[in-house]
Amino acid sequence: MRAISQPNESAENRLRPAANAAGQRFRTGFTLVELLVVIALTAILLTVIFIPLVNSYALTSKADTQILAQGTGRAALSNLIGLLSNADTIYDNAITTQVNGKGQTIIGSEINLWLPEFDGKQYTKPVSFAMLEAVTPARQLDQSTYTYDAMGNPIAMPIDPTTNQPIYDPSLSPGLSGFQLPLAPGRILTRVFVGLTNNAVDSLTGLPVVPYSNQYEDKQNTFSNRYTLYRAEVTAYIQDPNVINPTPNTKYVPNLGLFHTVDASGNVTNNVGDTLRLHDPNFFYDNSPAGGVAGTSKLWAVKGWRDLNNDGVCEIWENWAALSVSLFPKDKVDMLALDRNPDTNAIIYYDNNGQPQTSPGGADKPNARTLAVFKPTFVQNDVAVPTSLDNSGNETPLAQSPTYMTQYAHWTRPYRVVVYRTPSGADPIKQNPLTYYEAIGAYSGDTRIFALSVPAATAPPAVPGALTDVGPQPDPKTGAFTNLTAPFGFTVNADKGIINFAYTNGVTVNVGPAPAAPYKPYDPVPQRYSPLIVNLNDPTRRYIDLRATLPGGLNPASAVSPLDKNAPWYGDVHIVPGSELVYGPDQVPGPHYGYRIRYTRVASLSNSNVAIGANQYQINYENNSNPQASTDPSLFLGYLKFRDGTEVAVGEDPAAGKFYKLLLPNLKADLTNPGFNLPADNVEVSYSFTMIRPNDVVKVDYMTRDLMNVALEVRLYDARSGQPQIISLSDKVKVRNLQH
Repeated sequence: MRAISQPNESAENRLRPAANAAGQRFRTGFTLVELLVVIALTAILLTVIFIPLVNSYALTSKADTQILAQGTGRAALSNLIGLLSNADTIYDNAITTQVNGKGQTIIGSEINLWLPEFDGKQYTKPVSFAMLEAVTPARQLDQSTYTYDAMGNPIAMPIDPTTNQPIYDPSLSPGLSGFQLPLAPGRILTRVFVGLTNNAVDSLTGLPVVPYSNQYEDKQNTFSNRYTLYRAEVTAYIQDPNVINPTPNTKYVPNLGLFHTVDASGNVTNNVGDTLRLHDPNFFYDNSPAGGVAGTSKLWAVKGWRDLNNDGVCEIWENWAALSVSLFPKDKVDMLALDRNPDTNAIIYYDNNGQPQTSPGGADKPNARTLAVFKPTFVQNDVAVPTSLDNSGNETPLAQSPTYMTQYAHWTRPYRVVVYRTPSGADPIKQNPLTYYEAIGAYSGDTRIFALSVPAATAPPAVPGALTDVGPQPDPKTGAFTNLTAPFGFTVNADKGIINFAYTNGVTVNVGPAPAAPYKPYDPVPQRYSPLIVNLNDPTRRYIDLRATLPGGLNPASAVSPLDKNAPWYGDVHIVPGSELVYGPDQVPGPHYGYRIRYTRVASLSNSNVAIGANQYQINYENNSNPQASTDPSLFLGYLKFRDGTEVAVGEDPAAGKFYKLLLPNLKADLTNPGFNLPADNVEVSYSFTMIRPNDVVKVDYMTRDLMNVALEVRLYDARSGQPQIISLSDKVKVRNLQH
């Protein structure tokens, strides 16, 4: 039967099944457009997912680096605070390399930085405040690696390999453990310093094998050798390593594995019998063989030494590398900052005139600063105070204290001492212009004194430079003062923070015979007087006027009394009460009659009821009221009175004619030749004098090692981003034991 089509079915509907069947056979996969769309969507999705994930890893790395910087920075600061708090000695790290008046080189605790020049070469630059040197107090048993049993036999103690010192048994009694009292310097020198992470140097040129470079900052460089902060604990003296079997009695010699020795002229000798040279700015890069001789250098190798350059020689830099421990991770740290271009981050190099250069062409140098600074605290305008305000023991008012002291001691060089004064007796710091004496304690060991008068707004000025030294000008070799017309003078003890205005007359004005080498300061040369001159000076009294011209023959030809009334400084000089020493011939009859003996002082001349006995004297420390109208020497300072001459009988029989006049003895018995007489010993008078006035004001500018400023800018670089994580830490540490 044939199917009959529906009258309303169109031809299009009749063809649709066939078309659908063909379409299903054609759509067997994704089209290119669909694939591209899917890939794009997947990439977007992955980007959305993984970029934050990657960024989180980078942030985690930065955070880890920052936490590491904080942790190591705080640990390093705590380490340094402990070192400074207990230190017995802090070396002056403000001294720069200078030549003093003796022709010797003074080198303080500086350290060399090896830096790149614009042309790619290396140069060295000594810097201050980048190294801290401290000696801790001695501990019990530090001087020996042995203890002893009950029978007195030595027992070897376990040794700490890092310090080569005994490890203390906790069972020891308090008397054998802890710090040794009273405090004294220990054997360990601790150095904290900034140095290259790789301090290897060329054995021939002495230059670092790998120059300084920071690959994080200068990404074009293929190498990196940055600066870190080291701590090393060393001993300056060790038992002689040439002794095969050392004992506790083996001699200690300078440690030539780490230091050099020098002769009297400052020449390097590397001889254990010469003087140790403790300070050397280039010690960390010293390519000298340990001990000075390559063949025996290994005898001086420290524990942990390795032959880093494989030359078979123990070199000093290798010993320091073995003993120095970095306080920060070497792979991340850089404790040096250079001036850089803010746009390109390129290093800025400067010529000799301080002008930045933009193209290579010479030995232009960068401006570098270390990120670890150990600096004494600066104290400005510190008013020095007198150390004594009373002189009741010497029965005379103290016109002015001969010594002044500042708030802190242990000054570094340079320092400035300013003594303000005015002739009118008014407040010297309220005058205009200001008149004052300024002392500059530079690097030569002496104190130059300058007289200035400048407007108050500009005083005190900078270092006076070419101004004339008006002070006593001590000879650097002998200590004798060569300026006999000095209007003012004082000495400075920088370690104790004391300004001393008192001089012993023999040391300063009286110049004795030049001492022979080795030079030493002049011994005091007292003012000498013959007993005969004293006896004939006045028929009614026996005295010496210390203001008078010194008698010839008994005193050096160039000797001048500090109290000389004809000297240009007369009127400003005063005797320090109680400082005088008076020797003269023994006035007591007997076998010692006429021989030198020290006289004693009795009550001052203001007390007329006190009699002067044998071998006694009275002295005027100051002028009596209004003495200018009189010529009587008893009214002036420097009047030294003995007992007056009167006749008395000696012995039981006055008729025998044995009478003595109570004069100063002119003769003394020659005990080796009875019946013969010798001239009696002379009268010798020495004393301290001062030129300071009661209304003088003393102020000092200085840096003190009693308070040390420690500043650390810890800069650790993140390996992923190459960016530094910076932590800044600082503290001011009171060094407690420097005053021991």
